[in-house]
Amino acid sequence: MKTGTTRRALVAGIAATPVAGLPALADVVAEPDPIFDVIAEQRRCKARTDEVLASLNSKIEDLEAERDKIAVIQFMGKKFQSSAALLHSVNIKGALSGDEITDFFNAREQLLIHEAAFERVQDESGCAEAEDEFSERNKAYFDAEMRALATQPTTASGALALLAFVVEHLEGPHCDPGEHHPEPLLGAVRNALAVLQQEAQS
Repeated sequence: MKTGTTRRALVAGIAATPVAGLPALADVVAEPDPIFDVIAEQRRCKARTDEVLASLNSKIEDLEAERDKIAVIQFMGKKFQSSAALLHSVNIKGALSGDEITDFFNAREQLLIHEAAFERVQDESGCAEAEDEFSERNKAYFDAEMRALATQPTTASGALALLAFVVEHLEGPHCDPGEHHPEPLLGAVRNALAVLQQEAQS
């Protein structure tokens, strides 16, 4: 269900968050800051996901080109490229005459031959396997992103890196804070601000 949160409202909410309410840091260590490793892992996961997606799209395009090769069959003045569509048209029309019945079965047989050939191409295309791999990679990418948003930076440079990461996410073409995960985003900003606040007071 949509929360109604817009990107502008989210940013406004961040700005309105009282700094005093931010969680206090434990012992702050100079290096290494864990945020850099989790952001780097998120980048690697994204690159792998993009690579698999490009391969999947290529396979789909090839498969669609093969689908277009299925012959268009004429029957009773109409064009059909699917035996199911042909049968549906006949069911709507009702009873056929003797010649129409012969033409129908000839048309259906031709379409079934082409459909069987396409199914073999589809099975050999690797699309199903590519879709499974993309689903797996995309989940790993999402999980890595959530880990990055949930990781507490321990340095000012790490806090800035996390803020930049959040901004990049908010400005991304697929981000919709109102429908996805505004709370992890707000939590990441609070974590980063907590570090900067501590640095400023030290």
